[in-house]
Amino acid sequence: MAVKTADAILARFPGPVILRVNRLKMLALLAGSLAFVVCGILLIVFVNDDAEAVAAGMACVLFFGACAIAGAVMLLPGAGSLTLDARRLGGLQSLPPKSHRVAAGQPLYRRCAVASGRQQEAHGRL
Repeated sequence: MAVKTADAILARFPGPVILRVNRLKMLALLAGSLAFVVCGILLIVFVNDDAEAVAAGMACVLFFGACAIAGAVMLLPGAGSLTLDARRLGGLQSLPPKSHRVAAGQPLYRRCAVASGRQQEAHGRL
C-alpha cells in the first residue's frame, strides 16, 4: 500500500503536492488522550494512599497530556500539512553518485605520495 501511495505522489510532480494529516485520526488521538488524562486524575485523587498508584497517575497525566497537546496542535489549520514541490526536492537524492560510493570492505581513506617521497594518509572517499 505504501508503494502505491508513493507512486501516486510522485506521479503529480513537478507540481506541488500537499500532504495533510487525517483529521479523524487526530480527533481520535485527542479524545483517547483526554480520556486517559481523566483516568490518571481519578487515580491520583481517589487512590492517594498508594504511592505507586499516584506515580502511575502522574505518569499517565503527563504522557497522555502531551499526546493530547500534540493532537490539538495537529488540528490547527495549516499545522498538520507538508507541501512538496520540485524546488524543495531538486537537490535530494536517494543514493550518492557512483563516484562517491565505497565498496563493501574498502577503506574510506587511501594512501597518496607526498613530494618528499613519504606516504601520508589522505582522508576522503574513493
